[in-house]
Parts: sequence; C-alpha cells; structure tokens
Amino acid sequence: MDPGPAFKDILNAQKLNQLEQFAKALITWNKHVNLISRKDESFIWQHHIWHALSIGYFQTFKPGETLLDIGTGGGFPGLPLAIALPECNFILMDSIEKKIHVVNALIKELNITNAIGVRSRFEESRHAADWIVSRAVTQFPKFMTWVKPYHFNAKALNTMQGGILYLKGGDLKTEMEQWFSRSTQYSLSDVFTDTYYAEKKLIKLGLDGIQFKPHAVPSTVLPKHNPLNPNPK
Repeated sequence: MDPGPAFKDILNAQKLNQLEQFAKALITWNKHVNLISRKDESFIWQHHIWHALSIGYFQTFKPGETLLDIGTGGGFPGLPLAIALPECNFILMDSIEKKIHVVNALIKELNITNAIGVRSRFEESRHAADWIVSRAVTQFPKFMTWVKPYHFNAKALNTMQGGILYLKGGDLKTEMEQWFSRSTQYSLSDVFTDTYYAEKKLIKLGLDGIQFKPHAVPSTVLPKHNPLNPNPK
C-alpha cells in the first residue's frame, strides 16, 4: 500500500525521510517499552503512521495552531503529524511515565522542534489547544465527559475555530449517541485501499457541536501558557 500521493500537500522527501527515521527508532524503543503490538511492527506504516496522517488529509490546519494529542502512547497520532506539519505546535499527553519518556526521547533524537511530551491524565490537565486529537483511547461518549472548555485556548473559543478530531472504528452511530448528528464522519477507506481501514473513521466535532460558549469560561480558568509558546500574543 502506497498512499503517499494522497498526502502530497503535507509531505515531501525530507518529511518522508524523517518519518522513516521515526519508524525505525520506534521499533527499537519497542523492544524495551511496550508502545505498539510486537505483531504490528511489520505494519507500522499501514497501521500507525498513515493512520495518524489521515487527520492531516481531512483537516487543514493554520500555522501556529496547537494540537493536543490525548493518550499518545508511542506518539500516535501526534508525532507523525508534528513531522508533517512543522508550522503547528503539538502537546503529546499520556498518563504513563515511561511512554512519555520515550516520546520525549524520540522528539530529541529526531530533532522535532514543534512537539513536547507531557505526563498527565487528560481529566486533570489544564493544557489548552485549538484542536484535541486522539486515537480511540475510549468510547466517544466517555471521552466527551473529559473534555472541558479550558482544554481549548482563548483564540479557539472566541472564534469557534477548533474542536475534536478522533480516530475510531466500529458502529459509530450507535456508540456516539447524541454526538453523531453534531459531528462529521470521514471514511478512511476513501484514502486507503487496505482492508484494515474498511470500518475506520475520523470523527470531527467542531466547537459549535460541542456547544461551548466563550462567555462560559472565566478568563482566570484559561491556561496562561503553552509549553511550546510561552509568550503567546
């Protein structure tokens, strides 16, 4: 499977080379820390890297936007996206210390300057972003109970430009309940011919669908910092 042409707008030879380095480094780390299934190592591009990059295929991001990756594990979807989108900032979050240690080691090894790994539970975090991205960390309704207005920065809330991008499979209409009609579901099979993607989707739920209102978030609650941009304008 070579979906590369589908990503011509966000990938070039340099980025593909960096993604190759990432794949090799991740497999090396995987011998010491369980980041992906050992059986999946041979399919790291098909099942992990291209899967992560599908977010960048369906959604265009503006320079300077921040993406918060929840439950990043071995750096998915955040690290492939950070390589493909150097003009954006990425916060990769996981509650497991050893996984975040690897993520930050990979960031340093690959000289990825627009990403940082943070150990935290999402429910307890006060990091804010324009977009929250994740890859099937839990059932979607449960995930939505964790999402609070302060997880989005003031710019996103004031312009209502931002939201959630969630990679998920299965019967979404049944699982998502009231969120189904408020969101857009993109079929990854429109991009990939591999049967692995037959039932996989990208869920996009904008801030208007979440129905957060700017005035509902006291300014004292909004996070004052971004680890990648300590002096926001």
